[in-house]
Amino acid sequence: MAIRIVTRAPEAAYLIDEQGLFCFVNDEACRLSGYSREELLSLRVSNLDQDLPPQAWPNFWSEIARHRAFSYESWHRTKRGEVLPVEVSVKYFQYDGRGFIFDFVSDTTPGGREQTVRAAIHDIGNVLNSLKVSTSRAANKIRNSNASSLSRVVDLLDVHTMDLHSFLSTDPKGKQVPLFLKNLAKQIGDERIELIAELQGASEKVEHIRAIVDTCQARGIVRDFPGPVPVVDLVEAALRIATYAVESQDVHVIRRFEPRARIVTDTTKVLQILVNLITNACQAFEQGRQTDRQLTLQVESEGTQSVRISVTDNGIGIASENLPRIFEQGFTTRKDGHGLGLHGSARLANELGGNLTVTSNGPGQGAIFTLELPV
Repeated sequence: MAIRIVTRAPEAAYLIDEQGLFCFVNDEACRLSGYSREELLSLRVSNLDQDLPPQAWPNFWSEIARHRAFSYESWHRTKRGEVLPVEVSVKYFQYDGRGFIFDFVSDTTPGGREQTVRAAIHDIGNVLNSLKVSTSRAANKIRNSNASSLSRVVDLLDVHTMDLHSFLSTDPKGKQVPLFLKNLAKQIGDERIELIAELQGASEKVEHIRAIVDTCQARGIVRDFPGPVPVVDLVEAALRIATYAVESQDVHVIRRFEPRARIVTDTTKVLQILVNLITNACQAFEQGRQTDRQLTLQVESEGTQSVRISVTDNGIGIASENLPRIFEQGFTTRKDGHGLGLHGSARLANELGGNLTVTSNGPGQGAIFTLELPV
């Protein structure tokens, strides 16, 4: 199953051993390089990568083994003699005592770069919609705050400055002041907590936008990956970022989490994928079910090697003839869609060394998108 997914992945994928020999290549690698699979399996990295001559390979391999995962820009020469600018995402691993790397290679010619930018703009648009909701809610809470009642109480007490004790102890209105202030203090305290939560959510969304922009700007730079991150935290963060999509469609969220699941990964890319999946799932209700709209988020470990994150909706579903094309660039079934989100998500999943799949029983039967990532 995994081999089939990588074989049909939208990015060129190469499995390389310590000598720089290709052990496996996928369909896109053949298309991009112009070589047949048999031809590529007889070549070395230096035959394609113009920045990695044979004498530079030993030092490069040492860097790979030390950093484990990073990206860089280079130039690949095709069989036809064309030289293409590419971005290479490198993942190092060991199997049966031997070291290997998986290279995922993206064409960064102007068309390829434009595709990356358009996908990033699409992702940022999703986050901005949610950010607008957060800031509007915060503004409404401030505008309608109970704190405005406090000035009226102060004015009332001002009038009775000279007989304050008598006013508070004998006047019917005065007797209500202490209880009113007590209730008002609680209401203002609750509002403060709600406002802090809204502003923290807005800050988180802005940080996600910044991370997407940084990712676009940091092409070719070796990246440090963080320590193990709880997968549940990533899913919850994506859900907060996609607040607008969830609330605008009145969707009920069901959580089925394995709380101990952790991964070492590029969290920005994972969040981009999850925000896209959650947003798409909510949009699946626009033309379908009007009540009992459910979004189920599930996290489960697949042994010690991988983690699966499933996003399931009971919305409009996907026709069987559309399933094979769902991750194609430009393919969409929405009138106002662009076909960027799912294609970009599939590419990001491959860059992370994982995969993104979809299943659906047909129109009206909802859909399940599953992101599988290595631990």
